[in-house]
Amino acid sequence: MSKTWLKNFEKILESKFEAFLRSNPYQESLINQQTQNDIFTDLSRQRQHIQEEAKSLREEIINLAKDVQDWKIRSEKARKAGSKSLASQAEAHLNHLMDQGRDLWYKLELLGGRFEENQIQLSELSQNLKPDGYCLEKDWEKFDANLELEKLRRKKSN
Repeated sequence: MSKTWLKNFEKILESKFEAFLRSNPYQESLINQQTQNDIFTDLSRQRQHIQEEAKSLREEIINLAKDVQDWKIRSEKARKAGSKSLASQAEAHLNHLMDQGRDLWYKLELLGGRFEENQIQLSELSQNLKPDGYCLEKDWEKFDANLELEKLRRKKSN
């Protein structure tokens, strides 16, 4: 019973909202503009997060590269000293570090793809946004003025 009541109430509210938007098309335009602004803000945050994550990965790669250089030197040192067992262990560790490096490069490549997708979405969206001089206050003032005009027209026709 309550689910049916809730669905009916939802339908009534939705139809009233649609009627409001039909009678106030400018309001629908404002809603669409705000939705686009919200999406733009979310995409900008995502871009910033991707950039921070990429920076962190690059730092990890640089640190890992230093470790790889150190372990190459150690492996060579052990080999020259005739310690095949230690050289073998150092090479195994070196191979493990190289695998880690490949994984980090792959993650960085994936981030690059995400960044490109994000940039495309931002570019497409920014073409649909209002120009730099856009001011929500001015739009609200126009909306209020249009409402007042509509009231005056209704009064005059009665």
